[in-house]
Amino acid sequence: MANHFVSTFPDSPFVTRLMLRALTQTLRVSMMNQDVTVRDASGQQKRVIADRAGLRQLLIEHFGFDLPEVERLRVPSVPQWS
Repeated sequence: MANHFVSTFPDSPFVTRLMLRALTQTLRVSMMNQDVTVRDASGQQKRVIADRAGLRQLLIEHFGFDLPEVERLRVPSVPQWS
């Protein structure tokens, strides 16, 4: 029941937000909506993804795949991506 709620309820954060995480031996990449944090041995860098093309590049660079459809992704918590 709980899984159904978090994956389908219209107000669930898992339906309204974009959340990504990648872990490797040397990096930790986290993304919430447009805010990205990349952590490595030297510290952390934060940045904001301005548009869906930037999101696509992030997927290629840190997640290891290209998904052209992401340039049409609708994210309710990001007004300019609705």
